[in-house]
This record gives sequence, C-alpha cells and structure tokens, in this order.
Amino acid sequence: MQTQYWVIGGEYDGTDFGRLLEGTSEVLGPFGHYHEATLAWRERAHATRCKALMRYIIVSNVNRGTAAAAVPAAA
Repeated sequence: MQTQYWVIGGEYDGTDFGRLLEGTSEVLGPFGHYHEATLAWRERAHATRCKALMRYIIVSNVNRGTAAAAVPAAA
C-alpha cells in the first residue's frame, strides 16, 4: 500500500487545542507525497494565521488499523 497524507484541522475551542469546534473541521487530501501535503498545510496555515485557535497537522496512513500517524509539518 502506498503511503498517503492528509491535512486535517480546524478551529479549536481553547488554547489547549483539545477539541475542535463543531462544523469547523477540514480534511484535505489524500496526497501521494509528503511534499504535496506540506504545500497544502502551508497554504491553510497561512490563510488562517490571524486566527489563534486554528491548527492543522499532516497525518498519514502508515499505521493502518490504528489512529493515523501524525507527521510534523515543516515550518
């Protein structure tokens, strides 16, 4: 199976970033290459930079059968 990547995130309910606000979640992808996902992550992060409670991460399907593995995005 080829590794795929997604950009996920949205607006959180507080600075602990523990829970997304209902209706704000976003999923972009799948992307076939980490670089493509990084470009999408950078675009979303840049577009929402003025909103302190917005966060996005890159996840992959490397660990099938468990929660998707979080991949830190390059700044």
